[in-house]
Amino acid sequence: MALTSALNNALAGLRFTSVATALTSANISNAPNPSYTRKSINPVQLFAGDQVAGIAVGAITREYDAFVQRQLVAEISNAGYASTRAQFLSRLDQMFGAPGSARALDTVLNDLSGSFQTLQTSPESQTARAGVINSATVVAQTLRSLSSSVQSMRVDAEKGLADATTRLNSLLKDLTDVNGRLTTAFDDQSRVGLLDQRDNLVAQISEYVEVRTVYD
Repeated sequence: MALTSALNNALAGLRFTSVATALTSANISNAPNPSYTRKSINPVQLFAGDQVAGIAVGAITREYDAFVQRQLVAEISNAGYASTRAQFLSRLDQMFGAPGSARALDTVLNDLSGSFQTLQTSPESQTARAGVINSATVVAQTLRSLSSSVQSMRVDAEKGLADATTRLNSLLKDLTDVNGRLTTAFDDQSRVGLLDQRDNLVAQISEYVEVRTVYD
């Protein structure tokens, strides 16, 4: 009977070591993965009467901070908004040109104003008249180019919204699927993996919309 108990203890220890080793390996291999949280295993002693009869795998938990995760989701959302806004503002800056540069809108308007002043001073001058026409032509071309560029930005924004909506709907569907699987996942190893997936999906969703998480 003592030999059987010793063998059972040894087998229980080997099973625990196998799970713990696999968990440690997963922690190491996924260390660079931002959507992975480190897992830990809690050993549980088994008793036969008042004697220790081995060790078993207890709860598998994640090294997880809900407050930090909420802050991360909020900052991802803010960063997504700031990045998109900065991209379009940068395009607008390029379109209008640096103030004072040769092709900037303020420069061509100032040139037109100057040509009119020259014409006012010398209305009989053919050169002054040609200068007004040339300056007006440049202003018209610049405004036409700006209008075309703004329309192109509008089309890009609408396409971006359509693509983002499609992607967001896909992420929400995946989140619903993960939440459904969590209701039927009763072993800790399955649950902690699904919880990582869920947090990753929430983080991706926050790239498109503001997110407030409520865990039940």
